[in-house]
Amino acid sequence: MISILCLIILASFPHVKGFHDQKVRSAGADTFVRVAVTLDGDIMLTKAHEICDKVEMEICNVIDRCDVFVHAEPYETERIQTMESEIL
Repeated sequence: MISILCLIILASFPHVKGFHDQKVRSAGADTFVRVAVTLDGDIMLTKAHEICDKVEMEICNVIDRCDVFVHAEPYETERIQTMESEIL
């Protein structure tokens, strides 16, 4: 259920072109979320950081006692990895 909530939140951000490596775990009443998002490779680093902060805050607003880490990658990297996996 928490993974689905995270996916819905991620999909609601127009700058997030994609996401992968989502990991959700619980320890007692605490929830820990890690996810990598792909953003347009041409945006400034400060803008990418701002987007990640907003994603983290939105997930924390929906999930109580949640610790979130969002890692940003340029969109081109995801496309190259996908192309390489199709070749192999």
